Amino acid sequence: MGKLKGVYIVMATPFLKDGAIDFDGVTKNLEHYIKVGAHGVMVAGALGEYLTMTFDERKALVEHVAKVIDGRIPFTVGTIAHRTEDVIDLTNHAGAHGAAGVMILPPPGTGLMEDEIIAFYKDVTAAITTPVLLYNNPGSAGMDMDFDVIKEIADFPNVDAIKEASGDIKRITRISTELKGKLTPFCGWEDMHHESFLAGAKGWVCMGANFAPGLTRDIFELAESGDIVKARALTDIYTPLARYLETAGKVTQTTKYIMGKVGLVGGEVRAPRLPLTEEEMKNIDAVLESIELY
Repeated sequence: MGKLKGVYIVMATPFLKDGAIDFDGVTKNLEHYIKVGAHGVMVAGALGEYLTMTFDERKALVEHVAKVIDGRIPFTVGTIAHRTEDVIDLTNHAGAHGAAGVMILPPPGTGLMEDEIIAFYKDVTAAITTPVLLYNNPGSAGMDMDFDVIKEIADFPNVDAIKEASGDIKRITRISTELKGKLTPFCGWEDMHHESFLAGAKGWVCMGANFAPGLTRDIFELAESGDIVKARALTDIYTPLARYLETAGKVTQTTKYIMGKVGLVGGEVRAPRLPLTEEEMKNIDAVLESIELY
């Protein structure tokens, strides 16, 4: 199996009005992503509302995605949980169903110290065989993995890449140069993708790819090929929406709303999230007016 690379759509999970997972909606979205040439998808990430799903639901979603994709594009799985044993269980389940990798955040809200973060990843990676995409997001985890911590974890077995969402572009530069060949950096911010690619990122875990899979794919491929001018032109088109996603709040609801506007299945959100207000929808529509999504 090759190294993780490219734009991975961190898939929104559509829910029905009764709260059940809309598996037909998942299928429709996946078929569209495959048709337009998406590099890959990520299931049960934060945008996928993993925190509102039971472990059984998360596993059922993984099994459904694996069946629909049937090897046509790679998929990765968010296997984030509070207990080390649960992370291992979810990871091994994903691997058994063909996942190309798993994304693992330090257990959110636990307030782990650096030595505990290192021990956590050491225990997990020793008990699995599926490639790991580390996830550094201080806002989500409540802790930041600095470069020295990342460097130590990069030596553990099965560690393949990292989604860097600290907001520190120098972090990506150091990973791409000092850990080259050992750890592949992925951009973890919507509105930092251009500079991240210039700094050496070889992937992007992307929210906007839910509704603009072609646009976000082309931005990456142009940057990867060295055509920075054309990549910058597409970035300029996407940036207003990327900034909105990062700053306006209700990112899951916003993503699902836009998905519905382009003919995909966004579906409902689960509590404690609330639907968008009329004013919020008008604000999103105003941003979309000058953007051609594809």
